[in-house]
Amino acid sequence: MYRVNLIPVEKKERLNIRRLLGVLLIIFILAGVGFSFFYQRLEISSLENQIAAVERELQTLAPMVRQAEELQQEINRLEDQIFYDEIFYPRTSLVETIKEFSHLMTDHMNLNNFNLEHGGELTISGQTRDHEKVSMYMDNLDGSPYFNNVNLVESSSTWDGDGFRRTVFYLNVRFKESGVEQ
Repeated sequence: MYRVNLIPVEKKERLNIRRLLGVLLIIFILAGVGFSFFYQRLEISSLENQIAAVERELQTLAPMVRQAEELQQEINRLEDQIFYDEIFYPRTSLVETIKEFSHLMTDHMNLNNFNLEHGGELTISGQTRDHEKVSMYMDNLDGSPYFNNVNLVESSSTWDGDGFRRTVFYLNVRFKESGVEQ
């Protein structure tokens, strides 16, 4: 039997172009899916490498984390000890210290400045009428339960405009909390 193609030649060419476009479209879609799959595998591989690097870094930091946790526990223990010490061993207040300064001063004495340094060292500056008053003040400080190691840094006398002698002095004194030297 014979086959007869009754489709005109123009339509036949159009059908071939449609088939070709369809095949190209399928190839393009398959290439896009393949590229997308390849790109995602590449991203997954990159992320797995990053995860492995972070895990290695975590392993190197683990001893430091343990050390930080131990230090934090030590800090907490020391804070608890400080709290306990403050409850059972009260310290001398600043008000008591200033009150003691005023009680120990001799007649005609003025304190200009006093600074408490971090290590419990006091620097005192003041003025009075003579060196004997400075010496008495140093003896009073040394006999106090709040102070010791009284040292004269400088003392100088001048006459003021009213004809009175004025002695300026500077002392270093060690501060004791609750009668116990720091």
